[in-house]
Amino acid sequence: MNTTSSRPQLCIAAAQAISVANDVARNVQTHLAFAREAAQQGVQLLVFPELSLTGYELPQLAARVLDEDGMALAPLRQAVPLVSEKGYGPESAQLQAYTREHAMAVLPANHSGTSGGYASAGHSAFWAPGGHEVAAAPGPGQCLVVATRTADGEWSGCVVPLDLAA
Repeated sequence: MNTTSSRPQLCIAAAQAISVANDVARNVQTHLAFAREAAQQGVQLLVFPELSLTGYELPQLAARVLDEDGMALAPLRQAVPLVSEKGYGPESAQLQAYTREHAMAVLPANHSGTSGGYASAGHSAFWAPGGHEVAAAPGPGQCLVVATRTADGEWSGCVVPLDLAA
């Protein structure tokens, strides 16, 4: 019996996190909590929503430009756009179409909760090449969407809820 084919060859995850508007230090701590949980899950690649360190606060974005050498990001050195409920259906259908058209996997990480005045749908998900949904968050709420590919190319997935105290 070949047991190596069932061992994970690749484990990836999307962090569906709540960002606190303009609070980079707190959001860095949230990212670190997600990274710790991802490490416990055996995740090798973890993706976060765009602007998750600052929140989706577009009017204040210019004032929140982060310097790569800045101290705000120091803890991270050690350790997809926001999609609303209204836009989720068409945008997720488009992402699934990409998996079929380009024979590639897609793992969008969406915000969870309200950010920048936008109510996020959550629903971070992983679609395998060909369009099969492997794992998806049921909606908003902080969680990891984890997908694992074995050496024989089979995908499996799960959603791991995170309870991060405010």
